[in-house]
Amino acid sequence: MSMQPLTVKFRKLHAAAVLPARQSDHAAGYDVYACLDHNVTISRGSISPIATGLAVEIPPGYHISIRARSGMAVKHGLTPVNTPGTIDADYRGEIFVPLINL
Repeated sequence: MSMQPLTVKFRKLHAAAVLPARQSDHAAGYDVYACLDHNVTISRGSISPIATGLAVEIPPGYHISIRARSGMAVKHGLTPVNTPGTIDADYRGEIFVPLINL
């Protein structure tokens, strides 16, 4: 069975936005990065939506999942609130990751 490559288009909404990237050959997914114009402090127990500066065009029938990174949880006590977060194929706005400080 031949698999066709899947094309997911990203659009930078801010010049400083960083496209998602795999950090190793065997990484299970792509890392996304905050795109902030100021420092953000998330108090213990608080939730803050973190901007990525990106919008995405996902092919119909697919979605993107936002999942926690164990290093962020262990080192900083930060994790996405709604893990896994889902970005639907028809969403075209900026991607935000809602983080909670545990």
